[in-house]
Amino acid sequence: MLLCLWLLFMFPAKAFYFLYFGAFAALIPFLVLYYEQLGFTGQQIGILSAISPLMMLISAPLWGMIADVTKRHKLVLTSLIALAIISGLILMVGTTFPTLVVLFSAFAFFVSPIVALGDTAVMSFLGDQKSDYGRLRVWGAVGWGLSAPIAGIFTERFGITWAFYIYAVLMVFCLMSGSRLSFDGLAEKKKQSDGGGGSSLLEFLRPDWLFFFSAVFVAGIGLSISGSFVYLRLSELLATGLIVGLALTMATLSELPLTFYGKQLLNRFSTWQLVFAALIIVGIRLVFYGFATSPTQILLIQLSHGFCFSILWIAGIAYVDDHAPEGKSATAQGLFGAVLFGLGSAAGGLFGGYYYDSLGAELMFIVFGLGIVIASFLLIMIQSFKNSRTIA
Repeated sequence: MLLCLWLLFMFPAKAFYFLYFGAFAALIPFLVLYYEQLGFTGQQIGILSAISPLMMLISAPLWGMIADVTKRHKLVLTSLIALAIISGLILMVGTTFPTLVVLFSAFAFFVSPIVALGDTAVMSFLGDQKSDYGRLRVWGAVGWGLSAPIAGIFTERFGITWAFYIYAVLMVFCLMSGSRLSFDGLAEKKKQSDGGGGSSLLEFLRPDWLFFFSAVFVAGIGLSISGSFVYLRLSELLATGLIVGLALTMATLSELPLTFYGKQLLNRFSTWQLVFAALIIVGIRLVFYGFATSPTQILLIQLSHGFCFSILWIAGIAYVDDHAPEGKSATAQGLFGAVLFGLGSAAGGLFGGYYYDSLGAELMFIVFGLGIVIASFLLIMIQSFKNSRTIA
């Protein structure tokens, strides 16, 4: 609690990431187990897991555009956080599948744009020092890693509903930190531009953007399958609530150094090199899940998470910020999140749930893992062909 207050008043950007991701680390893995306790099938869990990504396709770009058009970024951000707190607590009243479909859809509608708007504030604050983004974003990994095992202990001792309570408390502090973020850099950037704020969303349909979104879509599938179904696999292997929480902590341990040294990675490698590396590791990670036979092995595999998510996120944020049309920064970040955590995650949740029931966990992980590795190499070949034509 003291760490939250210190971060809140001294470093609002760090506090925002720490508290937001800490809140969701306390809820998301145990939400899947909550569904399992209610007797839902793998396919039903896959559908519920796909709601948030599908809603993000609408919500993240929509709220990003509203913030850009009205120039009320902070008001939009804080309002969404407040609504996310309320709708998150209301999830506890859902005990049937149809009820939870409705409640979780409302929850996802408010939650989906929050990180994109926070990233927009941070990138505008950093100005010409955007490569330092990772040094701020790393606090999200810290919050994620610290919160998950604590929530695991509480849920194991007092029941699964404590995941919702911990989430709500951390999100209240996140609301306070969000109210202290500054979007002033966006106004300054607009003054220095040539008045290009009228750019159309059709600009995001250019071949370079579509290729980027294709790669992000593939990554979203893999990250969704990993994030949703690894906890069911742990449950099958009789893992305790503490072990489920530690699975998130182990993933976070690998995020910390990679996120913190994101500046060095961006200086050393191109954004595309980082994206392709992350894609391949995502696929290999899923294959390893398929061959795992104990909770301990899965905990070790979780150490690859930073090489999947952190590298992809840092490269993606940098690419979007560099290529976003003037006046469309929040919209571009929203679209990036919508494809990664929206379209890609929805596909992963839906297809993953179907094949979880029909093939079993082990074969499902292997099939999707190999498919992502193959897709990664196809994308690399296309990018190499594009580069050779440009040079020629």
